[in-house]
Amino acid sequence: MKKTLTTVLIFAVVLAVLLGAAYLAERFTASTDTEAEAEPTAVPVIANAFNEEGAVTISLSGTEAHISGVGATASEGVVTIVYPGTYRITGQMTDGQLLVNCEDYNGAVYIILDGADIACSTGPALYVAQADETVIVLAEGTENTLQDGTDYTIQEGQTQQSGAALYSADEIVIQGEGALTVIGQAADGIRSKDGLTIEAGSLSVTAADDGIQGSDHVTITGGTVTVASGGDGIHTTEGSVMVSGGSLIIASGGDGVDAAAEVSVAGGTLDITAGSGPENYAAIALADKSAKGLKGTEILISDGTVTISAADDGLHGDNVTVSGGAVTIATGDDALRADGMITVTEGVITVTESYEAMEGAEAVLSGGALSMAAETNGMDIGTGGLTVSGGSIALTASRPLTVDGEVLLSGGTLVLTATGEKAPLEFESIAVTGATLTVFANVDADVFQESGAVPGSMLFILPTAVEAGTAMTFADIRDTELFTLTPDASCSAVLIASGALAQGQSYTLTVGEISLTGTLNADCIVVTYEAAYAANAETGASGEMGASREMDASGEMGASDEMFAAPMAS
Repeated sequence: MKKTLTTVLIFAVVLAVLLGAAYLAERFTASTDTEAEAEPTAVPVIANAFNEEGAVTISLSGTEAHISGVGATASEGVVTIVYPGTYRITGQMTDGQLLVNCEDYNGAVYIILDGADIACSTGPALYVAQADETVIVLAEGTENTLQDGTDYTIQEGQTQQSGAALYSADEIVIQGEGALTVIGQAADGIRSKDGLTIEAGSLSVTAADDGIQGSDHVTITGGTVTVASGGDGIHTTEGSVMVSGGSLIIASGGDGVDAAAEVSVAGGTLDITAGSGPENYAAIALADKSAKGLKGTEILISDGTVTISAADDGLHGDNVTVSGGAVTIATGDDALRADGMITVTEGVITVTESYEAMEGAEAVLSGGALSMAAETNGMDIGTGGLTVSGGSIALTASRPLTVDGEVLLSGGTLVLTATGEKAPLEFESIAVTGATLTVFANVDADVFQESGAVPGSMLFILPTAVEAGTAMTFADIRDTELFTLTPDASCSAVLIASGALAQGQSYTLTVGEISLTGTLNADCIVVTYEAAYAANAETGASGEMGASREMDASGEMGASDEMFAAPMAS
């Protein structure tokens, strides 16, 4: 009995070995004419996972490779991975290619780059022709390099396209704690015709054209990515660019990030220089080239730190939304540009240099801290109008506010400094309710209010212009200080409007030894030093008096001056 059982067990083992050998032989044998004519069968699904200890080892040397394990072949300088699994790549290939082509099997391919240096003169150094997913793992503490040639093409559908040093037709993921240098001499550094995710690692990408290009998406959740590119730093042809962690440093000849869909920043650090920065705006414009910081249909910044130095717009989209994080922009054109809506709910926005700080069809600002500088218009908003219900805005520009529609200021603090010779405010209509608006300008009352008066405001005209940084105080009739004001540029006119002020009450602006007092009403009070001096001269009064003139909402002056008993230092 025992002998019979032993015989059966031996037979079963031998049969299993023979069946396994036949299966492997079928996997790695070229198709015959008989097989080609056979009925198509479903592609086998391989249940595989990352297996570092059991990885197939591929050792590179010159144009040759030594393979220890099953799943890859080597021929004439091309190492081809044909079966899902884990592969460890070491050594240097001076002119050859690592090709992934798992057309007969479904499953993920894990490639551990462990001190690998691959250069290919006739195509991508790493070429993923077909795989469900390819995961590149950068072995901790290792330096790896992928470099392509300068003149070759890749077949993409029915057309020939320039290539990339790391090229994938399918989804690709990069992770690990090592370093990877990618040199794209033909066109792009890294390109995926599907999606690309960077989870970890230290990547340095240099490219003649785009640094990193994806079709469906480019997602960065961690790692350190440095890109130097002749074209865009990161580009998608169909999908979104999403950054939620890691560090991204881009120096691009074109756009820093250019997405066919949205650009979303929910964490991490982005440092972008596009088109060599603001000083190169003229050259970029003459070349009719786009060199924006972030460009997409929607720009969504909810967290993280974004620093942009761009020849073209800083943030550019159909809509731009900032709901958190810190954004710093220096640009030769618009800092925030939207064809539709600009929305700011939270976050810190600093614009150090721009042609226009903000341009959009409509703007809604309900929070955050904005500090902005512009050469021409500060906020250039279309017929959708400007609504401010919270946050703080400090803006210095030739003309801080140009709005084709309504301006509704119901909350927040706005400090606008005009550096030009035109009216600092231009609007269809304006209402200041719960907000506090302060405007500094270096023009007279008539020029200041060319677009009309601000209802419920006080416009103080100083006897002489004061320098930038001059401290001013605004107090009520009891000398209770309400605001401390400091202009960022020379000014001779100060407008104050606030929902916190009461009609019928007197308020005083003090600049050094000069005090100007007026009583607020529903229209506009223009308070001047000259009117007080002239009135005192006629009456022979010994002290100089503050004076005001009423101005209605149309900008017309009242028929008479009204004197207020507010002593002024001589």
